[in-house]
Amino acid sequence: MKKINFPYKICIPYHDRPEGGVYKFLKYFKTYLKRNHLSYTERLLSRYDILFINSFKTPYYIVKMLKLLKPGLKIIHRIDGAAEDYGRGKEWDVIQKKVNKITDLTIFQSKYSRYATRKKFHVISHDGPIIYNPVDTNLFKAAQKRFSTTTRPKIAHVTFSTNVKKGASNILQIAQKNPELDFILIGQFDPDQRVDLKNVRYTGVLDHHQVAKTLGSCHLFLFFSQNESCPNVVLEAMASGLPVLYLDSGATSELVGNTGKKTTEASFKNNFNTIWKNWPKWSTLARTRIEKNFSVEKIIPQYLNAVSGIMKK
Repeated sequence: MKKINFPYKICIPYHDRPEGGVYKFLKYFKTYLKRNHLSYTERLLSRYDILFINSFKTPYYIVKMLKLLKPGLKIIHRIDGAAEDYGRGKEWDVIQKKVNKITDLTIFQSKYSRYATRKKFHVISHDGPIIYNPVDTNLFKAAQKRFSTTTRPKIAHVTFSTNVKKGASNILQIAQKNPELDFILIGQFDPDQRVDLKNVRYTGVLDHHQVAKTLGSCHLFLFFSQNESCPNVVLEAMASGLPVLYLDSGATSELVGNTGKKTTEASFKNNFNTIWKNWPKWSTLARTRIEKNFSVEKIIPQYLNAVSGIMKK
């Protein structure tokens, strides 16, 4: 393994948690640092050169205090998006707006992340590079599946939130109109929105390994979430060889590129048929795009390079 030149210690002040989102990214980040013998800590009151904070996860007064106590400390601010864009309270954006004013490097997860926080809601004052989220291509991989056009298709959807912007109601409407297709719904769903259909299976919340196994058994991924800055579940589906049919919102099109189809409830069946007629090709396109652009080995070095550039100034 080639030694990585990164002579700095990073503080990542967040403990591992089973949720997705930022905690999945941080797990990938810390695992990469460990594997390459690079120094990091989770302890705010210790010695380090760089403080890595995420959106509104760390209060302003803590960041300000550390900046005063540690001359030369560099603050890296990774931006998810605007809380208001996700339907959360404005108070979360107040936190990240104040924090961003005293940071040294701002990193956005996508073009949409930059647009939403700098133009749509005017939360983030500093510009910076765009670095997408990574995905574990060893865990999420395209399983060998027998395929023919007479195979009964399995369409997956994943969500770990009952937020109405996640589009669960749209997914269920499509399932109801297409009884010849099976829908595998992974994660949390509002009991008031759930519809019991013969072609819908709710798995409940699964761990990462179970999600990977379940996605690997499916054929396509359906995603109707709004205003997502860089949805991990889309990357995981593509890594699993699943072409994505998606609502054209947020950064999803940036991730999918030409390996899936922008979709509405009305256009779903036509788009599904287009992909299903040549599913092996579309599946290969999705997996190849991930390997080329979004693997942990492609993404995390971009973070280290961006941070190194700030340290040398």
